[in-house]
Order: sequence, then C-alpha cells, then structure tokens
Amino acid sequence: MMPLRATIDKDTIIGSIIFIDSYGNAISNITREVFSRVFDNREFRILLQSNRNYADHISEKYSDVPVGEILARFNQLDLLEIAINGANISELLSIEVEAAVRIDAANKPAEPNKLF
Repeated sequence: MMPLRATIDKDTIIGSIIFIDSYGNAISNITREVFSRVFDNREFRILLQSNRNYADHISEKYSDVPVGEILARFNQLDLLEIAINGANISELLSIEVEAAVRIDAANKPAEPNKLF
C-alpha cells in the first residue's frame, strides 16, 4: 500500500509517485514544505527509479533545462513534479504510480546502478 505522506530523515526524503498527468509527468507526494524543511540551503539529488535518473536543482519552468533533460519543479499544488523537457518521462523511464522517489543530500555517496 502506498503511503500518503513522504517519510523524512535528516538527509533523506522518500516519497512516491501519486499521479501521472496527461503529458506523462510524474507527480509525487513530496510537498514544497517537507522539501524545504530538509533541504533548505543544502545541495541534493532527486532520484527516480535508479541512481542514473536524477535532478539536482528545482526548476521554475520546463524551459529552465534543455530539451531531453530531467527536471524537478513544484506544481500549482506545491507537490514535487518530475518530468523530462519535451518528452514523456513515464514512458521513457517506465514510471508508474507508486514508483519510489528519493531525495538525498548531494554529499551522500551514490551506489551506481542500484535501485533504491
């Protein structure tokens, strides 16, 4: 069963994809307030599906990153949205509702090719 709220630790937030919109963008259950509480003025990585697929900053709009790049932004509901500029992230990365989203402190070492 998918948790309604993201879980929080000192250096990590673990959430879930709760909705895929009509453009294939993945909407998570991670709120702006929770994100700010853990990562305000800190570097981070937002990981989706594996350590290879990540964003390391929050964009205001899709055009903030080049076409084909992964981006993270807070939508009108202040929920973290993960997308690919000009593409359907859910199809390209096989993202489905209940997929895990993990946000780690950037200085935390990643384990290559390991799913969460």
